[in-house]
Amino acid sequence: MENGSLDDFLRGYRGDILPWCIRYTIALDAARGIAYLHHECNPPIMHCDIKPQNILLDGQFRAKVADFGLARRFHLDSKHIVKTTIRGTRGYIAPEWLMSRELDVKVDVFSFGMLLLEVVRGFKRTEDSIKPLLDWAISSVTEGAVTDHHHLHEESRNDDLYQPEIVTTDRTVSNVHDGHVPEDLRESAQKVRLLKVAIRCLQQNPQKRPGMRHVIEHYPVPYPSSSDSSSSTKMYTHSVVSAR
Repeated sequence: MENGSLDDFLRGYRGDILPWCIRYTIALDAARGIAYLHHECNPPIMHCDIKPQNILLDGQFRAKVADFGLARRFHLDSKHIVKTTIRGTRGYIAPEWLMSRELDVKVDVFSFGMLLLEVVRGFKRTEDSIKPLLDWAISSVTEGAVTDHHHLHEESRNDDLYQPEIVTTDRTVSNVHDGHVPEDLRESAQKVRLLKVAIRCLQQNPQKRPGMRHVIEHYPVPYPSSSDSSSSTKMYTHSVVSAR
């Protein structure tokens, strides 16, 4: 597609970091695309490889979920599939790939959580461990503002970063509806709320992760430059490169 992949921009291959309004819309488009696979396809489709390289950008920076080489359809009478080998990309693979033989669409939710952290951060992590990035996200949520993402700690301050109770602090304006609110405050509030969504997507127990429809419902108030915020089936479909 015209603007390549999200990965190109997160790695800096295409110049400066994308403005927040564009990154915000890219993440929302990706969420809609995954939601379409999980909730609108019959049987549901598990992508199995959600990552920035597979989020393609058109000429207007609208995102589409692509590359279904690892995707799996569920049988109509089953809510899980049985894994045969570990699939996906290191750093985005859900922990149940290593701990269980039964998998469901929540593996994609986990991968989306990692992608969302990188979108909010503005560039791709270079460390192998996901803990420094999670530590930054948790610190930002606790403080109610996105902290300096250029200095991530190598060691996390939290032994278990997947527990939901670590994200109960709410000191920020998570729902900014007043058009007179300064732009920087609106942007900060949106980022903090998306970090909360991302952390919930990264719960180690897949049953505690939200579904993708729930993720979209809890997306922060639309950015002013976003042309729409509809969660209709039509909009979901536009966020997917054909999976057929």
